[in-house]
Amino acid sequence: MISYKFRAECLRDVVELLTNAKFYQMILSIEITKDTTIVPPLPDVDVTLVTTDEYQLEDVRQVIIDTNITDLHVIIESINYANSYTGERYHNI
Repeated sequence: MISYKFRAECLRDVVELLTNAKFYQMILSIEITKDTTIVPPLPDVDVTLVTTDEYQLEDVRQVIIDTNITDLHVIIESINYANSYTGERYHNI
């Protein structure tokens, strides 16, 4: 199993992503938490995602890109292996 983490601008983005069959099929587990450290509060959420070993970071990112769901740029730019996750966005992706 491989764990990933990412940020999303809001819970709606994650829910919309979960409706994509290909994305949903690769998930073994998912945990969504609201970031309570931001003042003033924002609708951002942090997500921990676990997949089987067959899905590497670039595979997961490409599945997200291929959904063609509008406005998932924060997810695409922040997803990383859970043990390397910082919450920072990488705009050059």
